[in-house]
Amino acid sequence: MKKAVIYYKDTYNIGDTVQTYAANSLIEGTDVFLDREALNTYNDQKVKLLCNGYFMAQPQNWPPSQQIDPLFISFHISGYYGAEKYMLNPALKSYYNNHGPIGCRDKDTAARLKSIGVDSYYSSCLTLTLDLKEKIKDSGEIIFADAFLKMNNEDYANQMIARMVPASLKSKIVRVKHDMDIQNLTVQERLPIAEALLKRYAAARLVITSRIHCALPCLAMGTPVYFMDLGYDRKNARKRFDGILDLMNTLDQKYFPFSSNQSYSKLLRSSGIYKFTGQKDLSKIIDWDHAGNKQEPVNYHRNFIKDKVKSFFA
Repeated sequence: MKKAVIYYKDTYNIGDTVQTYAANSLIEGTDVFLDREALNTYNDQKVKLLCNGYFMAQPQNWPPSQQIDPLFISFHISGYYGAEKYMLNPALKSYYNNHGPIGCRDKDTAARLKSIGVDSYYSSCLTLTLDLKEKIKDSGEIIFADAFLKMNNEDYANQMIARMVPASLKSKIVRVKHDMDIQNLTVQERLPIAEALLKRYAAARLVITSRIHCALPCLAMGTPVYFMDLGYDRKNARKRFDGILDLMNTLDQKYFPFSSNQSYSKLLRSSGIYKFTGQKDLSKIIDWDHAGNKQEPVNYHRNFIKDKVKSFFA
């Protein structure tokens, strides 16, 4: 039977391709790449599908066609786009259990599936299986990868980074964004872009980010990383973090003034009032010289996922 992995055709976020890259690397010989938003339309030779990632922007297209035999692992059901209405319909209980147990990227998805009688568990994310570190020469870069993503305010980000980074390290700082003009590229064209970015993270001295598909690959590759848990305080925004954040070094709103997504914080950011609230020194909140990750749980999830995938595709 042919082997397939998920990609998201309409994405502009390279993090979606990072997830595809991880799946493709695990399978070692992908025959078919299937768009996660149109799995119901697949009508070719039957395939085994590594079904991981974020689902979905068009949940009316769920479930996948009968020509797809899925391994659900690192699976997340969104709190947006009406996904819960379609994907947590009790009528789908038998479909899920026929392909179960369902491995979920976050504990919240596992709990929501269990609430409709589906056998599910927390697997964490497939990107924890990435391994590029040993092949890469250290660059010494300190990468801020969309570190203040939810602020939507470049001046605020610049101000906070200036307060965070010691003078002796400012020359090492680089800024990276995950939003890229990749919508019109094929998945085969996107994969080398994702690989180049991952190699850059693997070579870095330290990474600071608000992107989980930057932070999780860094954990996998052994690059010290801090997750900036800022602005994710709106309804449904935190569901996908349940369990994942336990693996990371995190920095939250207690360190950064006016970093919530509430109306008063957004007003104070946009008006620039935060600049006049004191120049708080943030240089001590990160261990710039000896930062490390929580490696034991990462290794556990990596090995578990690899064994599951190997068994399914054997």
